[in-house]
Amino acid sequence: MTDDRDDRTLPAADETVAHDPSDDRTIAHDPSSDETVAGDSSHHDTIAAGSRAASRDLPESIGPYRIVSRLGEGGMGIVFEAEQKSPRRTVALKVVRGGTFADDLRLKLFEREAETLGRLRHPNIAAIHESGRTDDGHHYLVMELVEGDTLDVWRLHHPEADLRTRLLLFQKIADAVHYAHLRGVIHRDLKPANVKVPPPSPESGESAIDVKVLDFGLARLVDREGDDTMLSMPGVVRGTLAYMSPEQARGEILEV
Repeated sequence: MTDDRDDRTLPAADETVAHDPSDDRTIAHDPSSDETVAGDSSHHDTIAAGSRAASRDLPESIGPYRIVSRLGEGGMGIVFEAEQKSPRRTVALKVVRGGTFADDLRLKLFEREAETLGRLRHPNIAAIHESGRTDDGHHYLVMELVEGDTLDVWRLHHPEADLRTRLLLFQKIADAVHYAHLRGVIHRDLKPANVKVPPPSPESGESAIDVKVLDFGLARLVDREGDDTMLSMPGVVRGTLAYMSPEQARGEILEV
């Protein structure tokens, strides 16, 4: 974990954990996700933060978006802070890892994340603005850039938070997850590093508290007829070990 946490980062990629269900001693990282990852207190977690890279290491632009900084990376993608010209705003730009050489599964996961976010419009879920592909074949998602700390960091910075405040945070997270469930979206990687607590706005006052649920890259989609969409590989468990259900960690068939 680094101390130079950027407070505007966005979780962006899943950790892939290869697991042989017949041998509970075998739990190892997929090398594709063993890139430099910083932010959460456990190396089992997905991206939560990253220090800004030097400008010389960054592409000047991706599609119509000017790159400002590199926020983080993981097994599936790289996230940049970027500027959009029209409408003028700062966004989180997620680009699929591998660029034009990305494998089919990674592209399908990326496309499914865009579809998932497109179903959701809730004040406590980070919004997607658009998805696209550059002329040279790079796939990207453009998302709301959420200010503030992840929930685990916020808790450390606010030990004085009373029970009412903590329950309000919990209620807003539950509201967001329930809203997603009603629209056929099951997050499957909900954890403190995938929840951010934005700083209060001047209009709301210092006492206001809010949350944003992030990173639906591992979400499961269920349509109105009850059919579900899952993209997986035999023997591979995707998620965060510390927050997996027992059946997910064992590689069993999941009901949710």
